[in-house]
Amino acid sequence: MKKINLKNILPKIKNGTFIQIGSNDGVSNDEFGLKELLLNEEHIGILIEPIPEFFFKLKENYSNTKSSIFFENIAITEKKEKKFISLCGQDTSFVRELNAPKIEVDCDTIQNIFLKYNLKKINGIFIDVEGYEFNILNSLFSNEHPEIDFIRYEFWWENDKEKLDKLLISNGYEVFQDEDSYADKIAILKKTN
Repeated sequence: MKKINLKNILPKIKNGTFIQIGSNDGVSNDEFGLKELLLNEEHIGILIEPIPEFFFKLKENYSNTKSSIFFENIAITEKKEKKFISLCGQDTSFVRELNAPKIEVDCDTIQNIFLKYNLKKINGIFIDVEGYEFNILNSLFSNEHPEIDFIRYEFWWENDKEKLDKLLISNGYEVFQDEDSYADKIAILKKTN
């Protein structure tokens, strides 16, 4: 599989719109440079994190930014609901057995986020949701959605490796391995002229 480095793509985007699903505290696991981009340039960022403790730190870590940042204290699922999520340190999951306490979180759909912010085009979506990536992407592609230039997602969950690639390819994306992470891929929308 061909490799690509998102750090070579992000600096070329001016006045972009980005969504991060599973933002955590905004610092942990930000090897792809989204935080630096949003802090130092003018973009729109929608940062989504369901865990209250992480959400509070996320807002603090983005308190001084040049971008317009919007925060959502929710999880993205297939419907608007309340749902229990496992919480083990910084590791959270709806689907993985973490042998950890569960907390109830508010959930909403990605389509409702698109509607709420009147999004017509998105430069990039970042998804790190510990095994729930396929559910979110399948829901996204099953409904009307804005054009999305690229999607960076975690893929190494055993049951979804091939399903994720097939889903993205069937929706017009070319899939690359992320050079900076063994566990992430970047899907880039093929442009038709």
